[in-house]
Amino acid sequence: MLRDTRYVGPRMVIENSILYFWDITRNKYISTGRHNISYGIDHVNISNKRYMKITGNSPSNATGYRILRDAIITAISINTKDVSNCKFNIKKNYGMNLMTAVLLNNNGMVMDDLNISIDKNDWLQAEIDFEIGEKADFPELIIELAWSL
Repeated sequence: MLRDTRYVGPRMVIENSILYFWDITRNKYISTGRHNISYGIDHVNISNKRYMKITGNSPSNATGYRILRDAIITAISINTKDVSNCKFNIKKNYGMNLMTAVLLNNNGMVMDDLNISIDKNDWLQAEIDFEIGEKADFPELIIELAWSL
């Protein structure tokens, strides 16, 4: 049951002052606005598995990012200073892996067709991982969220 919901038009609703539209690809209502979460590590030659940092320089496994309402991860963006070979793991609630993006012989990538559900009050963490002998300089990960009904 939707709270404080108003019908706006064909396949559009407003709930709690947020405009949602029916996304036929994801088969659910998602918000028209998007929210980005940024993770990064401000070091060169990172070569060991570690959690990436969020605002205030805190490792994401120490605090994470608490999700404000039910949401969908719709896209991610990855960037490193130089060409790298590494994996980026997006996790929730201190360990459950939601997805892994593999960066091979590149310094960046975008995945903009994701449909990963997360719940209100979940915690998101980001981890970077390497094969033996690989490294990355200044890795960054941006996660794009849309609220969902």
